[in-house]
Amino acid sequence: MPPNNRRPRLNPRLSLWLPPKRPRTSRVHQNQRCQPTLASKPRANSPHSPVHPAKTGEIALNRHTIRDAARRGGTSRIGRAENSSGVRVGRIGQTAVNTASSSTTGTINSGRGVATRGDLSFDVSDPIEVLHTGQLDIPTEIRLARPPRSPRPNVDPEAATDIMRGLRASVETVRGIGPKMVESLANLNVHTIEDMLALLPRRYDDYTRLTSISRLVPTQNTTVIATVRRSELKAIKSKRKDLWVEFYDGTGTLHVTFFGQHYLSRTFQPSTQFVLHGRVTAFRGQPQMTNPEWEQIDPENLRQIGIVPIYPLTEGISGRTMRRLMRDTVTYWAERLPDYMPVTVLERTDLADLGWAIKNLHFPEGHDHLAHARNRYVFDELLLMQLSILATRREWQSTPAEPLPVDDRFMDEFIASVFPYSLTTAQQRAIADIRHDAAKPIPMNRLLQGDVGSARRPWRSAR
Repeated sequence: MPPNNRRPRLNPRLSLWLPPKRPRTSRVHQNQRCQPTLASKPRANSPHSPVHPAKTGEIALNRHTIRDAARRGGTSRIGRAENSSGVRVGRIGQTAVNTASSSTTGTINSGRGVATRGDLSFDVSDPIEVLHTGQLDIPTEIRLARPPRSPRPNVDPEAATDIMRGLRASVETVRGIGPKMVESLANLNVHTIEDMLALLPRRYDDYTRLTSISRLVPTQNTTVIATVRRSELKAIKSKRKDLWVEFYDGTGTLHVTFFGQHYLSRTFQPSTQFVLHGRVTAFRGQPQMTNPEWEQIDPENLRQIGIVPIYPLTEGISGRTMRRLMRDTVTYWAERLPDYMPVTVLERTDLADLGWAIKNLHFPEGHDHLAHARNRYVFDELLLMQLSILATRREWQSTPAEPLPVDDRFMDEFIASVFPYSLTTAQQRAIADIRHDAAKPIPMNRLLQGDVGSARRPWRSAR
């Protein structure tokens, strides 16, 4: 909360408390881009009040001058980069501001429109990105080239048995899950703790990497946050009622159509905010979406910096409730899961530990963490599928079969009498493989495959 008595403003798109509105004490006009801004009666050690410039070309940088500079142009997409000198840079539009919270003065470069205040660089084209303190409200995302490796503890058989028994326990053992919640989770095929850990999010929303409506690109799947401006029911000849909603996010409008879902008109009320995820189309230059995935804005998500998991839901369970239950379950069980993968395999393939992967599949700390967790999940899925195939093969090979050896002389005479042409090398190799499998005392399980016109008849005759 800002240290003042005025009521703060919560930005609807980011977890950011903006300072309350105040009467402007200085302003950079469009025709005074590089002119110094003078402030009368500056207060010492105040980040809100401007300071008289010490040199020609310097201006007093505060939240008013930054906001005025932002109105000269730019976009609302927030991004971060790092320049060659290691200085953090927020790049949006064509301007950048170098700021530091320890100073209240700065300079504007007349050639590039750059304002300086210490080491950090921020873009003045988006007032959301820069606070009056000159600091980003979103921490820099942690980069992870390789997943961390934790020492694997020795687990005795009794403790392992207790862990597996706990994983197979009913979800009713989780705090906050009652009989009605158990019935609702059963609709999602979740009955045990193990089922809850296996219920992964259907998508992830990163509120620090949202796309504004003015930057939507047709044919792409995008997530946006917007406010309902107006809605309308449209009836067609087949007596079907479609809901048409116009959304606005400060940069442009988005038209969304829900076919046959007129009952949603009670949900999409004006001035309510929603998260929309779907494929973008364009009609006469106007961005549109058809039947997108939607979710009403949860203030808890806006306060959560980073990636927010979106789980499949059912009647009786809200998104916030599902995330709370999942967080409690994952926090307790992720570090207790026994990892069946040998450490040598994980080291050779640069895969993460099982508990770390489960934790970051549900609540990833960053995009690199999520990528490593998905790699481990996909590797386990392929490995388990291959082991299942090998187990099935061992099962049917355990049944004895009668060997059917074929003599070379008989085979040559048969081919010469049936086919008036010489077989290709591939055909001869396929016949040899079939003869080799038929001579074994185990059942043969071989697929004969060939392109159109490859003369598959000799293979069937040899069989």
